[in-house]
Amino acid sequence: MYELNFEILLKSHKFILYGLFITVFISVISSFLAFLIGSFLSYARTYGSKMLKIPSSFLVEFIRNTPLLIQIFIFYKGLPSLGVSFSGLTCGILSLSLYTGVYISEVIRSGINSVAKEQFLAARSLGLSRIQAYSKIIYPQAVRNVIPTLSGQFINLVKNSSLVSFIAVTDIFYVIYKGSTDEFRVYEYFLLGIVIYMGLTGLISLVFNGLNEKYKIKGKVQQI
Repeated sequence: MYELNFEILLKSHKFILYGLFITVFISVISSFLAFLIGSFLSYARTYGSKMLKIPSSFLVEFIRNTPLLIQIFIFYKGLPSLGVSFSGLTCGILSLSLYTGVYISEVIRSGINSVAKEQFLAARSLGLSRIQAYSKIIYPQAVRNVIPTLSGQFINLVKNSSLVSFIAVTDIFYVIYKGSTDEFRVYEYFLLGIVIYMGLTGLISLVFNGLNEKYKIKGKVQQI
Protein backbone atom coordinates (compact mmCIF):
# COMPACT_ATOMS: atom_id res chain seq x y z
CA MET A 1 0.00 0.00 0.00
CA TYR A 2 1.21 3.49 -0.92
CA GLU A 3 2.47 5.51 2.04
CA LEU A 4 2.93 9.26 1.88
CA ASN A 5 6.44 10.46 2.65
CA PHE A 6 6.82 14.22 2.37
CA GLU A 7 10.42 14.09 3.57
CA ILE A 8 11.39 13.34 -0.01
CA LEU A 9 10.45 16.93 -0.86
CA LEU A 10 13.06 18.27 1.56
CA LYS A 11 15.82 16.58 -0.41
CA SER A 12 14.74 18.49 -3.53
CA HIS A 13 13.98 21.79 -1.82
CA LYS A 14 16.57 23.77 -3.81
CA PHE A 15 15.18 22.46 -7.12
CA ILE A 16 11.63 23.21 -5.95
CA LEU A 17 12.50 26.75 -4.86
CA TYR A 18 14.20 27.40 -8.19
CA GLY A 19 11.13 26.17 -10.08
CA LEU A 20 8.90 28.36 -7.92
CA PHE A 21 11.12 31.37 -8.62
CA ILE A 22 10.89 30.77 -12.39
CA THR A 23 7.09 30.46 -12.21
CA VAL A 24 6.77 33.68 -10.20
CA PHE A 25 9.22 35.47 -12.52
CA ILE A 26 7.33 34.38 -15.64
CA SER A 27 3.98 35.29 -14.08
CA VAL A 28 5.05 38.77 -12.94
CA ILE A 29 6.74 39.78 -16.21
CA SER A 30 3.95 38.28 -18.34
CA SER A 31 1.27 39.98 -16.25
CA PHE A 32 2.88 43.38 -16.74
CA LEU A 33 3.30 42.89 -20.50
CA ALA A 34 -0.18 41.39 -20.87
CA PHE A 35 -1.76 44.40 -19.19
CA LEU A 36 0.09 46.75 -21.56
CA ILE A 37 -0.96 44.69 -24.59
CA GLY A 38 -4.55 44.47 -23.36
CA SER A 39 -4.71 48.22 -22.76
CA PHE A 40 -3.44 48.98 -26.25
CA LEU A 41 -5.75 46.49 -27.97
CA SER A 42 -8.78 47.75 -26.05
CA TYR A 43 -8.06 51.28 -27.28
CA ALA A 44 -7.38 50.13 -30.83
CA ARG A 45 -10.69 48.26 -31.02
CA THR A 46 -12.85 50.99 -29.50
CA TYR A 47 -11.43 54.45 -30.20
CA GLY A 48 -8.66 53.62 -32.66
CA SER A 49 -8.65 54.34 -36.39
CA LYS A 50 -9.61 51.72 -38.98
CA MET A 51 -5.92 51.04 -39.54
CA LEU A 52 -5.75 49.91 -35.90
CA LYS A 53 -9.15 48.24 -35.61
CA ILE A 54 -8.77 45.75 -38.45
CA PRO A 55 -5.38 44.19 -37.52
CA SER A 56 -6.11 44.29 -33.79
CA SER A 57 -9.47 42.57 -34.31
CA PHE A 58 -7.80 39.89 -36.45
CA LEU A 59 -5.12 39.36 -33.80
CA VAL A 60 -7.72 39.00 -31.05
CA GLU A 61 -9.73 36.43 -33.01
CA PHE A 62 -6.60 34.47 -33.95
CA ILE A 63 -5.32 34.27 -30.38
CA ARG A 64 -8.71 33.48 -28.86
CA ASN A 65 -9.42 30.65 -31.29
CA THR A 66 -6.12 28.78 -31.17
CA PRO A 67 -4.68 26.77 -28.26
CA LEU A 68 -2.05 28.48 -26.12
CA LEU A 69 0.26 25.48 -26.44
CA ILE A 70 0.33 25.88 -30.24
CA GLN A 71 1.14 29.57 -29.83
CA ILE A 72 4.01 28.70 -27.48
CA PHE A 73 5.47 26.33 -30.06
CA ILE A 74 5.06 28.94 -32.81
CA PHE A 75 7.37 31.19 -30.81
CA TYR A 76 9.73 28.37 -29.80
CA LYS A 77 9.88 26.29 -33.01
CA GLY A 78 8.43 28.56 -35.69
CA LEU A 79 10.43 31.77 -35.26
CA PRO A 80 13.86 30.09 -35.61
CA SER A 81 12.89 29.06 -39.16
CA LEU A 82 12.50 32.79 -39.89
CA GLY A 83 15.89 33.57 -38.45
CA VAL A 84 14.57 34.79 -35.10
CA SER A 85 15.51 32.73 -32.07
CA PHE A 86 14.66 33.23 -28.40
CA SER A 87 15.31 31.18 -25.28
CA GLY A 88 12.53 28.96 -23.99
CA LEU A 89 11.97 31.35 -21.08
CA THR A 90 11.55 34.34 -23.41
CA CYS A 91 9.22 32.39 -25.72
CA GLY A 92 7.09 31.42 -22.73
CA ILE A 93 6.85 35.00 -21.51
CA LEU A 94 6.00 36.37 -24.97
CA SER A 95 3.32 33.77 -25.70
CA LEU A 96 1.72 34.09 -22.26
CA SER A 97 1.78 37.89 -22.48
CA LEU A 98 0.12 37.94 -25.89
CA TYR A 99 -2.46 35.28 -25.03
CA THR A 100 -3.48 36.86 -21.73
CA GLY A 101 -3.25 40.38 -23.18
CA VAL A 102 -5.93 39.54 -25.73
CA TYR A 103 -8.33 38.39 -23.02
CA ILE A 104 -7.49 41.41 -20.87
CA SER A 105 -8.33 43.63 -23.84
CA GLU A 106 -11.80 42.08 -23.98
CA VAL A 107 -12.27 42.67 -20.26
CA ILE A 108 -11.17 46.31 -20.50
CA ARG A 109 -13.32 46.78 -23.60
CA SER A 110 -16.36 45.70 -21.62
CA GLY A 111 -15.37 48.29 -19.01
CA ILE A 112 -15.09 50.95 -21.72
CA ASN A 113 -18.58 50.10 -22.96
CA SER A 114 -19.90 50.63 -19.43
CA VAL A 115 -18.72 54.26 -19.44
CA ALA A 116 -21.21 56.69 -20.98
CA LYS A 117 -20.02 57.84 -24.42
CA GLU A 118 -21.21 61.35 -23.55
CA GLN A 119 -18.19 61.65 -21.26
CA PHE A 120 -15.86 61.17 -24.22
CA LEU A 121 -17.78 63.71 -26.28
CA ALA A 122 -17.75 66.20 -23.41
CA ALA A 123 -13.99 65.80 -23.00
CA ARG A 124 -13.47 66.37 -26.71
CA SER A 125 -15.64 69.50 -26.61
CA LEU A 126 -13.45 70.85 -23.81
CA GLY A 127 -10.40 70.67 -26.06
CA LEU A 128 -8.88 67.33 -25.12
CA SER A 129 -7.41 65.27 -27.92
CA ARG A 130 -8.79 61.82 -28.74
CA ILE A 131 -6.00 60.08 -26.85
CA GLN A 132 -6.19 62.49 -23.90
CA ALA A 133 -9.95 62.01 -23.57
CA TYR A 134 -9.48 58.25 -23.60
CA SER A 135 -6.49 58.07 -21.23
CA LYS A 136 -7.69 60.67 -18.71
CA ILE A 137 -11.47 60.10 -18.71
CA ILE A 138 -12.54 56.76 -20.19
CA TYR A 139 -9.68 54.36 -19.47
CA PRO A 140 -9.36 54.98 -15.69
CA GLN A 141 -13.09 54.41 -15.17
CA ALA A 142 -13.08 51.34 -17.40
CA VAL A 143 -10.27 49.66 -15.47
CA ARG A 144 -11.88 50.45 -12.11
CA ASN A 145 -15.13 48.88 -13.32
CA VAL A 146 -13.51 45.56 -14.21
CA ILE A 147 -10.96 44.98 -11.43
CA PRO A 148 -12.75 41.79 -10.19
CA THR A 149 -12.79 40.36 -13.72
CA LEU A 150 -9.15 41.26 -14.35
CA SER A 151 -8.13 39.18 -11.35
CA GLY A 152 -9.47 36.08 -13.10
CA GLN A 153 -7.25 36.72 -16.12
CA PHE A 154 -4.11 37.03 -14.00
CA ILE A 155 -5.06 33.87 -12.12
CA ASN A 156 -5.45 32.08 -15.45
CA LEU A 157 -2.03 33.36 -16.49
CA VAL A 158 -0.40 31.76 -13.44
CA LYS A 159 -2.10 28.43 -14.17
CA ASN A 160 -1.32 28.63 -17.89
CA SER A 161 2.34 29.27 -17.09
CA SER A 162 2.66 25.53 -16.43
CA LEU A 163 2.57 25.00 -20.21
CA VAL A 164 6.05 26.49 -20.61
CA SER A 165 7.39 23.24 -19.18
CA PHE A 166 6.67 21.73 -22.62
CA ILE A 167 9.51 23.82 -24.06
CA ALA A 168 11.96 22.74 -21.34
CA VAL A 169 11.55 25.75 -19.06
CA THR A 170 12.29 24.69 -15.49
CA ASP A 171 9.17 26.13 -13.85
CA ILE A 172 7.46 24.62 -10.84
CA PHE A 173 5.34 22.26 -12.93
CA TYR A 174 8.46 20.94 -14.67
CA VAL A 175 10.08 20.38 -11.26
CA ILE A 176 6.98 18.64 -9.91
CA TYR A 177 6.62 16.35 -12.91
CA LYS A 178 10.31 15.49 -13.05
CA GLY A 179 10.44 14.85 -9.31
CA SER A 180 7.39 12.61 -9.39
CA THR A 181 8.81 10.48 -12.20
CA ASP A 182 12.41 10.35 -10.93
CA GLU A 183 11.47 9.56 -7.33
CA PHE A 184 8.26 7.61 -8.07
CA ARG A 185 6.44 9.82 -5.52
CA VAL A 186 3.46 11.09 -7.52
CA TYR A 187 1.16 12.11 -4.68
CA GLU A 188 3.76 14.03 -2.70
CA TYR A 189 4.93 16.14 -5.62
CA PHE A 190 1.53 16.82 -7.14
CA LEU A 191 0.01 17.66 -3.76
CA LEU A 192 2.84 20.16 -3.40
CA GLY A 193 1.95 21.54 -6.82
CA ILE A 194 -1.67 21.98 -5.79
CA VAL A 195 -0.64 23.85 -2.65
CA ILE A 196 1.77 26.12 -4.55
CA TYR A 197 -0.64 27.04 -7.33
CA MET A 198 -3.49 27.60 -4.85
CA GLY A 199 -1.18 29.80 -2.81
CA LEU A 200 -0.17 31.91 -5.82
CA THR A 201 -3.71 32.31 -7.14
CA GLY A 202 -5.04 32.98 -3.64
CA LEU A 203 -2.50 35.77 -3.23
CA ILE A 204 -3.66 37.33 -6.51
CA SER A 205 -7.28 37.17 -5.33
CA LEU A 206 -6.39 38.92 -2.08
CA VAL A 207 -4.49 41.67 -3.90
CA PHE A 208 -7.30 42.33 -6.37
CA ASN A 209 -9.97 42.22 -3.66
CA GLY A 210 -8.01 44.95 -1.90
CA LEU A 211 -7.67 46.97 -5.11
CA ASN A 212 -11.36 46.58 -5.80
CA GLU A 213 -12.33 47.83 -2.35
CA LYS A 214 -10.01 50.81 -2.71
CA TYR A 215 -10.71 51.87 -6.28
CA LYS A 216 -14.23 50.65 -7.12
CA ILE A 217 -16.66 53.35 -8.19
CA LYS A 218 -19.14 53.76 -5.36
CA GLY A 219 -22.77 53.24 -6.08
CA LYS A 220 -22.07 51.26 -9.26
CA VAL A 221 -22.71 47.56 -9.70
CA GLN A 222 -19.41 45.73 -10.19
CA GLN A 223 -19.03 43.29 -13.06
CA ILE A 224 -18.32 39.72 -12.02
